[in-house]
Amino acid sequence: MTSCILRILAIVLSIVTTPWVLSAPQPVNQVEVKRSGFLYNRQTDTFDTIVTVRNTSTVPLAAPMKLVLESVKPVSVSLYNIYGKTALGKPYVEVPLPGFVLDPGKSATVPVRFVNLGKTVTAATFSVQAERLDPDATARLEIVARMNAENGGNTVGSGFAVKLDGVTRATTDAQGRARVVTPLGVSEITVSSPPNYYGAAQVIGLTAGETRNVDVELGDSGEFGAESMLRMDRLQHLMLPRNIPLVVLRFFQYEKIVASDLVELVELRDPAGGPPMDITGLFTIRSDGSLAANSTAFFAAIGNLNGKKLLFAQVLDKQGVPHLREIPFYVSQRTVLGKVSAPPSNPGLPLGGIPIQVSVLNTDIAFETESAVDGTFPLPLLPSGILLIKAETTSGGIYYTGRGTAVISGNVRVDLKMRGPTDVTNNVPPITTSPL
Repeated sequence: MTSCILRILAIVLSIVTTPWVLSAPQPVNQVEVKRSGFLYNRQTDTFDTIVTVRNTSTVPLAAPMKLVLESVKPVSVSLYNIYGKTALGKPYVEVPLPGFVLDPGKSATVPVRFVNLGKTVTAATFSVQAERLDPDATARLEIVARMNAENGGNTVGSGFAVKLDGVTRATTDAQGRARVVTPLGVSEITVSSPPNYYGAAQVIGLTAGETRNVDVELGDSGEFGAESMLRMDRLQHLMLPRNIPLVVLRFFQYEKIVASDLVELVELRDPAGGPPMDITGLFTIRSDGSLAANSTAFFAAIGNLNGKKLLFAQVLDKQGVPHLREIPFYVSQRTVLGKVSAPPSNPGLPLGGIPIQVSVLNTDIAFETESAVDGTFPLPLLPSGILLIKAETTSGGIYYTGRGTAVISGNVRVDLKMRGPTDVTNNVPPITTSPL
């Protein structure tokens, strides 16, 4: 079990914080991106759109294909099915590709789900990142996977995942074979099938146009889980509202909900390394395969609601395949009414449409929002902590900035003053708070 948890934790961290080892997907211009309208999904409490990506170039595009969220209205919403963030900090989802490659002229679709807690989403734009499989910079691998002598020595069956430097690029057929077109820099091929079969082979010195046969031998490497994602309903910008009736967890595989059949373990983990708390007994499996716990019991088990939390869940699906992941979150329970206001130097300063950056210091919470005409700006429930708010605008050639911190320990109003140079010189307070 320990090796299982460590292996999956490493995968989770790689998805969120590091680029793919094979080669980071690059922006692709020769694609066509279309989306449907937004529909409210009562199951996940999200606003969903179906995005279609068509390859309009003359070369195949390889997984992982990242659909990057470039803009969204309102700006305060967050992605429910986020996979990670790009080097520029933009969230993305992964587009499942048929055969892990999108050939020229072909299309692939992916649902994109937004969390806005009951408020509609009106617009979203996307870009695409993927690996181009140019003929003059690729080779072909003919892979055969078989069990080691201790496990019979036969070729494996169909459905084993074939990864190049950690990125799934194929699955084996019934004879344990897979053909993969690969960039020349690949160094390791792995073949695996949960819960325990795994093998690896090294690749050195591939040349353009080469076809190379590769044998991969698998053995029993200890338990590990399927490639799936764990998501928590109503989690917005890593914040879980305290006032929800149920805490709901769902595993997704290639953007399809995994039907959980047995809850093996759910535990709260201490980011500082303290002992975990087993809360498996709080969760039951619902008819749609999700896991749910009464929120009162869940938050009571947490105890101290301040600070970062880690939730680990492990289930078996209806085929007996394990799924196990860890998800970070913060408990949000404070109502904060935000407003930007005009400074003494310019009482008529236009206040609508000002981009506002919000973060909670010493946490991973950071998001954007936007002011209305009266200067108010929407905020979700927030955790206790020190709130940092930043805003910028110009009027009449003068630059106005708002920047300040506020201690959030209860429900408060926050007024951010948009100060010009004269206001700064006159020591106009940058931010004020008052209790609700």
